[in-house]
Amino acid sequence: MYNRATRNLWSQMRTYGITGEDVGSHTGLLSVVQGSWAAWRTMYPDTKVLAASTGYARTYTDDIYIDSGYTENDQIWFAQEPEVDPRYHPKEWTRGLLSETRAKAYPFISLGDVGVTNDRFGEVSVVIVYDKKAKMAIPYSRELDDRILTFVAVPSDDL
Repeated sequence: MYNRATRNLWSQMRTYGITGEDVGSHTGLLSVVQGSWAAWRTMYPDTKVLAASTGYARTYTDDIYIDSGYTENDQIWFAQEPEVDPRYHPKEWTRGLLSETRAKAYPFISLGDVGVTNDRFGEVSVVIVYDKKAKMAIPYSRELDDRILTFVAVPSDDL
């Protein structure tokens, strides 16, 4: 990420400024849901999409990561710290949780086909709801009033 007004460069993965007057300053975090476009359109059919005609020379039709096979191969173009966990493919889709003091990863391959994972993230009880077909894992709080709820997956043929 680059701020043209201040000429500051920001590390997206580390969430802080790496050049310019904002070196070491942290950005705010937003919740992100990543998944297939088909699943998103089913959930939010009125979604509007930014047009590719931005007024800049860059065409948004090419993706070097996809076109080169980078998203599927074992290559790592950017240094990782800590090193990539050798138990998983280096490009394994993963749901991450992040706070100021901790981080936790939920590799999709470990979540099952349609999974519900009850867990704790620091002091917070969470449930990760995962749908393999949608390529989507969404975290929710399990806390309701003074209770901690426990969730289980219900097969779709039981609905």
